[in-house]
Amino acid sequence: MTDQRIEVTCHKDGTFTIEAFDFQGTNCDQATKDFERVLGAEGLNKIRKPEFLAVNLLSQQQINRVHGG
Repeated sequence: MTDQRIEVTCHKDGTFTIEAFDFQGTNCDQATKDFERVLGAEGLNKIRKPEFLAVNLLSQQQINRVHGG
């Protein structure tokens, strides 16, 4: 079992960060969407972690094999 968690950090300048740990692929988007909505951060830039990129890269490679790409 993984230790999934979400950390919200409020900075002195009024900005904040939302960080998801131990999520794979787009699961982090689902896990943080309510925090983003409440904090008014919907649609802001996101920094993707290697876990997100690795799962999506694998998915794209699987799609390419099925479609001959």
